[in-house]
Amino acid sequence: MTCCLLCGTQWNVEWRPTDQVQSQVSERYKEGPFAWKNLQEATEPESPFCTHCLNHIRKRRRLKKKEMLPVDQYLLGLMSPGLMSKVDMRSLKRLRRVMGQVSNPFRYLGICPLQTILESKTPVRTWWSINLCTSYFNDRVTARIVRQEIKVPAPMHAR
Repeated sequence: MTCCLLCGTQWNVEWRPTDQVQSQVSERYKEGPFAWKNLQEATEPESPFCTHCLNHIRKRRRLKKKEMLPVDQYLLGLMSPGLMSKVDMRSLKRLRRVMGQVSNPFRYLGICPLQTILESKTPVRTWWSINLCTSYFNDRVTARIVRQEIKVPAPMHAR
């Protein structure tokens, strides 16, 4: 079965010219480690893309400040909450559902913490248990997101 090159879903997939989508993505998005790289390495004349990703690309304006593709933002956000810009709520809900599909190739990137987080029902709690002693937790934005998720009050000196 075919999966969308940009998000890995098997739903609503259409075949489109790869070079056309590559040029649109490079004009409107900045480089990312997962979906963007996947698209740039595609060599087939036509590739599968879901209607959601195609609509996102089509509606995206050419902005001076480019952001990464939603999948790249989402996956990087799972690895370090607070350090990546947030994906809009509709895209976030869709990506959570899409990443839950066992057939999604983005679930198997070979990055151990990401794999564990993707399989968890509570990704922030899982991230916290894995990364509690790492430098990521020193970031105050990330620390705030984690505290909110696990309902821990802020330290006295942070208030």
